[in-house]
Amino acid sequence: MKDKLGREIVGQKFDQKSVTQKLGYIPLTRRMDEINEAGIRLLMRRAEQYDFPDGKIDESFYDPLRKLNVDLADITQLDLRIKARMKEKADMLAQQKEAEKTKDVVTDDNPADSAAAS
Repeated sequence: MKDKLGREIVGQKFDQKSVTQKLGYIPLTRRMDEINEAGIRLLMRRAEQYDFPDGKIDESFYDPLRKLNVDLADITQLDLRIKARMKEKADMLAQQKEAEKTKDVVTDDNPADSAAAS
């Protein structure tokens, strides 16, 4: 394979889709815009690392992991207990809905009584 000047390319893979910009002048305004955009992206990325990236502090926010002497094993046990309680409540609600459905269903024990009423 040959380059633009007709020289043989030896030991290199010639790539038509080059990602880097090899030649050309980049205008100052374009470079400044790219630097500004990079700075904005950097600020946004850094803000994502905090609890309140938009700067508005929620006063009701409480993080138990920031309290001193917190053991992650205790937090895990609390999490398991909370999930078990939530599952129990969900099961209880499902049973209540099932009971309401069966209560609303009208059963005809004696078809002759219902025909005589009509």
